[in-house]
Amino acid sequence: IPISMAFSKLTLGAVYSGSQYLGALVVCVGIFVVLSPNMLGNNEEVGNGHNQALWAAVMMLSCIPNAVSSVYKESALQGQDIDVVYLNGWVALFQFILCVPLAYPSALAINLPVADLPSNIIDGIYC
Repeated sequence: IPISMAFSKLTLGAVYSGSQYLGALVVCVGIFVVLSPNMLGNNEEVGNGHNQALWAAVMMLSCIPNAVSSVYKESALQGQDIDVVYLNGWVALFQFILCVPLAYPSALAINLPVADLPSNIIDGIYC
């Protein structure tokens, strides 16, 4: 939400109310509260060998393409008669198609045996 607001303000000149800024601040504080034990090294449950701060940063950076897409859709669809659900369905399909080939290098990055990829994907679907 904060990233989308920033892109929208910069590119479209969007104006937000105080309550909207407060909502974005609540999101940022919530992220900090959740991630601070991992980033400060106070979380004893983190012992799986993965760099939690790195993956938290990757997760946050992954919001940027979503924010850019959202702002682009907001800009391109102004005054257009198109079903947003239909558009988002196509976006989701292309995201899925592009993400499938990235599963292999992702597994290598987290030391997941490639043979475990299908079961992890199935577990993710069930989740």
